[in-house]
Amino acid sequence: MQVFNRYEVKYLITADQVDKIIQQLLNSGKMRLDKYNQAGDWYPIQSLYFASITDVVSQQALRLELNEFKQRLRLRTYGPARASEPAFLEIKKKFLKKTYKRRVTVDYQTATAFLMTQVLPTNQITREVAALRVQQQDPVIKIAYDRVALHATQATSDLRISFDRNVRYDMAELDIATETIGYQLLKPGMVLMEIKTELGMPSFLRQILGEYKLRPTRFSKFERGLKDGFQRNATAYQMLMEKDFTHA
Repeated sequence: MQVFNRYEVKYLITADQVDKIIQQLLNSGKMRLDKYNQAGDWYPIQSLYFASITDVVSQQALRLELNEFKQRLRLRTYGPARASEPAFLEIKKKFLKKTYKRRVTVDYQTATAFLMTQVLPTNQITREVAALRVQQQDPVIKIAYDRVALHATQATSDLRISFDRNVRYDMAELDIATETIGYQLLKPGMVLMEIKTELGMPSFLRQILGEYKLRPTRFSKFERGLKDGFQRNATAYQMLMEKDFTHA
């Protein structure tokens, strides 16, 4: 059971810049590779998002203002899901530019059973996950990408920086146990860098951002995937419109 409260700032950088920036971060002595990529390799992540008709099909969710409240329920795995492997049921909320994430870690078999029965071991976060599952009852999009992530070396710092490439989505094949092929969300040669912290950016990081003249950008994988999917396939939009969203 984990809770994260932080600001998330995103940048689109080139593939040529990635290795240089990662190396500078590691050389600074302020950052280290996270536990999923100790060798510096890219590791796969897959997330299945759930939503209701008022959250997606109304199109309002695709045009949210910066300061509006929004929340998502998602099931996340590292690579294609396997029965006994860890899976993460997460509530991701955003308000006033700040992100709040509440996560329950279970095995994938337990997670899929929950999606059918809405039964989990009882604690505060699992009750919140179950309540949101009633509202956001249908899987609508699967997002996948390859990631390298770094953490601050100081125990008092919450700084985390991730780099995502090969970002893609699928609205037809929603089985998280299968590899996501789908459509690309980034232009060729581009990588999404994300800085996550509640305590503010340290000076060494600001210096690197300035050196590469990087500017923040708005980028939601969920929202961009839905927009692109509806633009590509009017049938996908119509199918969601015709669903029986009892709890919408």
